[in-house]
Amino acid sequence: MTSAAESANRSAKQAADSQPFKVGVRVGIGAYGVTHLLIALLALQVAFGNSGERADQTGAFQDLAQQPFGQVLLWVLVIGFVAVALWRLSQALWGFAYESDSKKKIRKRATSAGNAVVFVVL
Repeated sequence: MTSAAESANRSAKQAADSQPFKVGVRVGIGAYGVTHLLIALLALQVAFGNSGERADQTGAFQDLAQQPFGQVLLWVLVIGFVAVALWRLSQALWGFAYESDSKKKIRKRATSAGNAVVFVVL
């Protein structure tokens, strides 16, 4: 049983270090930036009275969904957010081996776990 768990752990680490996974994480981080840009744009529109939309993540995603290719872009965002959540989860489980201070390592792992939850919520 232990060898199966070790094999699964090793496979998960290899998947987290793969090039497609790294590309997905980059897409996710870019998607996170795009989300904030959309929120800023909506906030400006609300501030200048040009929109009745909500200037938050929900409003940004609704506005994006109404654009040409908006549904496709939303799926790209979802895939990117999932990739970042998995990356943060892998950091929480296996990351920060370079950190010699155990308290700092635990804090960084806990922060990564919290960030994983944020991206799952998004």
